[in-house]
Amino acid sequence: MTRHSRARGLTALLVCASAIAACFQPLDRGAARGSSTEGASSQVTDTPTDFATPPIDLDDGGTTKDPCIRTRQRSLAIRQMYCASCHAPPAKFGGFDFVLDDARLASAVSSTSLDDAGKPMRLIIPGKPSESNFYQRVIQGQMPPAVAPPLPPTPTPTVSEFSELHEWIANCLGEKTSPTVNLDAGFARDGGDASP
Repeated sequence: MTRHSRARGLTALLVCASAIAACFQPLDRGAARGSSTEGASSQVTDTPTDFATPPIDLDDGGTTKDPCIRTRQRSLAIRQMYCASCHAPPAKFGGFDFVLDDARLASAVSSTSLDDAGKPMRLIIPGKPSESNFYQRVIQGQMPPAVAPPLPPTPTPTVSEFSELHEWIANCLGEKTSPTVNLDAGFARDGGDASP
């Protein structure tokens, strides 16, 4: 064995011995019980941990602690990007012109899709995205259509945008419904069922 090999072997032995010694150091019993002061070498003060929602940045530069505010903003932006050109005034494809009106979406039924009981499906059922016709048609790729004559080909929502729509329907609609977006004077009218 050469001198160089012995030196490497000795170095490896020392590294292993120090690693083994570290495994057998005394247990800090205070830490094991969740105490931050027992067994500690210096006095540590307990400071409460704040688990509250940190401020969430909004598109307008403001902040909020209500995650639904941001979720409703994102949902509205997604619907403006992918749906409004066909389903918000002045467009009214399929007799449906209120895609930006949360309250009407949550109360309207489809004129083309039926549920298992043979009744028109509700466009959106707050708290139940998988039972909402609007959400089903978006995630199945039926809306927006790849090509909507006479318009040019349309982009489709991303998986992240599907998640945001799911969160909006599941947790941020209903009592927390965002205000109606009024694109023209006749936008927020009552009555009339329609479908995307």
